[in-house]
Amino acid sequence: MAAGLTPGHRPPRGFSCREPFAAILAAGLALVVVAGCATGTPGGRAPTYPPEGVSPPPATGRTDAARGTVVTALGAAGLQATDPDQPYRPAEDAWFAAAPRTVLEVKVPSDASPRFVVLYAFDSAGDAATAAADQASYVTRGAGAVQFPSDS
Repeated sequence: MAAGLTPGHRPPRGFSCREPFAAILAAGLALVVVAGCATGTPGGRAPTYPPEGVSPPPATGRTDAARGTVVTALGAAGLQATDPDQPYRPAEDAWFAAAPRTVLEVKVPSDASPRFVVLYAFDSAGDAATAAADQASYVTRGAGAVQFPSDS
């Protein structure tokens, strides 16, 4: 028997052995949450939204072949594609927001407003597939669903 305790002795009323356990559990949970925030996502590759007003980097040659193909195809359809006269940033999820890109402005004769084609440069086909899946999810939920109505 522990020193100072007599047989039949009970702890004071209102004291519970569960209270220290709960405090330790809460502290451990807080530590896990803080550690998770500090380390980021596994592999550290998931992009985050850039600060407002920051443009993603240009593709610097990584989309030249695709750009040529798009310009040729649009030209064959009688549409002119050029570098944009104004900045253009579509609604996009985090992967697309962080990706280097090339933007083309397409002048449609029957429409006063220009249309835009955005060519994104991802590091691999796997990254492109992940980004595409995330973008598909983005446009069907939350803010993306508001920006992309189901009938558009």
